[in-house]
Formats: sequence, structure tokens, C-alpha cells
Amino acid sequence: IVVSSVDPFPAVSGRGLQMLQEAGCTVVSGICAAQGRELLAPFRKLQVTQKPWVIAKWAMTLDGKLATATGDSQWISNEQSRAVVHRLRGRMDAILVGSQTAITDNPRLTARPPGPRVPLRCVFDSQARLAEHLHDCRLSASSAEFPVAIFTSVQADVDRLRRLESAGFEIVTVQGKEYPERIRELLEKLGRRKCTNLLVEGGAGLFGLLMDTGELDEAHAFIAPKLVGGQDAPSAFHGAGVKLMKNAPCLEKPEFQILSDNIYVHGRVRN
Repeated sequence: IVVSSVDPFPAVSGRGLQMLQEAGCTVVSGICAAQGRELLAPFRKLQVTQKPWVIAKWAMTLDGKLATATGDSQWISNEQSRAVVHRLRGRMDAILVGSQTAITDNPRLTARPPGPRVPLRCVFDSQARLAEHLHDCRLSASSAEFPVAIFTSVQADVDRLRRLESAGFEIVTVQGKEYPERIRELLEKLGRRKCTNLLVEGGAGLFGLLMDTGELDEAHAFIAPKLVGGQDAPSAFHGAGVKLMKNAPCLEKPEFQILSDNIYVHGRVRN
């Protein structure tokens, strides 16, 4: 009997090996260990760190813009790219966007057609700003069928929180005073819900925060041959960023695919 590695799940870790050995079986570990770690990386991260595997997804123009200076972003990517995104959503445990993306883009964050999983839709909204934009909110309109959790801070206005609850949203409060503390607590709370894979769909501020805190595990980018320009048009990542190019996180073994006139690039992030 050959075993590639020890199961990181604490309830069974090592016990299976012991049972096999006690039964007189020969157990050899370490075979194809690297391949096993790569295959089980999301599950292993949840077991070891109690946080989900974080996947960033965005569509951008050739000059690196997520939208125009006026906030218009529909549509940067083509239909083929959007179909890939829906398949990606369908295998997630949770999907997260920042408050500005929730307000500006007014997304549904559902998989169409439905996938094998129904992800928890999440908004990182420290000040409960979404409460001021509920009149045509697509997340609210579908909250009875597809759950939504709003992650707010202790500073959020109580009246806004009541309005969000009335709209069918679950309110989850994070205690951190600064954004890096809040995003780590958000991930830990999702981890306690056994969310293994988390898809983050923007915006640039949230992407930058996740990169600055070293929480990004995987990236999926859809690049359209469009030029937007504009000093105030948002780029894909904000945040502090890196000071030296040699310190920039890279994708390990990136894969490239042509989707009509879009380029699809994805891979795991090496920090």
C-alpha cells in the first residue's frame, strides 16, 4: 500500500496510516507528495489555516482598466469569458465583492446556469453603505433564494444595519479597527463556515487589500483588446502594492486561453 501524504484533516490525520500498519500493511508515504499538495491545496489551506482558498477574478482592458472614469464596466469581457466566469462561480462555496462594486455594478453574483454548488454571496461593507442603494438591488431581490452576508464593522450605522436585515441580508460584524484586520477576520469567519473556495470579484480596493495582506492564492484575468485610458479610471489593483518589481507576486505555471477576442490568464499566486 502506498500513501502519498498524511491527511491534514485533524479528525483523521495519521489514524488511517496507523490502522493500516496495525493490520500488517506496508505503508510508504511521500510518493507524489508535491502533486498531492497541489491537488488538495484549497482543502489543505482550510484545515491548516482555517481560511478559504482565495481566488481573484477580474476583467480588464488592454490598458489595465476595470471600468471607465465614470464607472461604466459593462461589458469589458465577451460572452465566452462570461460563460467561463459562471462555471467558476458554480463551483465556489462563497463569492465576495467590495461595497463599491456592489453599489456600482449591482451584480447578482449567481451562476447561470446553476453549478454543483450554491455559493454564499458576500459583501465587504464596513460602513453598511449598501443600505443606501436598496431600491433596485439585485442581491436583495434574490436573497430569499440565494443567501447574502454583509460583513460590516462595529462602526457601521445601526439604522443602515436594520435596513439591510429587512432586505433579507445576514449581518456579520468584524471587530478589526483597520482593513487588514477586518479582511483576515472575514476569511476566518468564512473558514469556520467550512468555505473551502472563495471567489473575489472586485473591486480594485479589495484586490489590493488581499494582495497587500498576502491572502491571494489564485488569479483569473480576462483581458479585452480595448483601450479606455483616463487617469481616474480604476486599474485592476489598488492598495499599497510592491515597491520593487522583484517582489511582485507571480503566477505559478500560468495557463493562457484565447476566447474569441479575449485572453484568459489564470494560475496560482506565488507570494
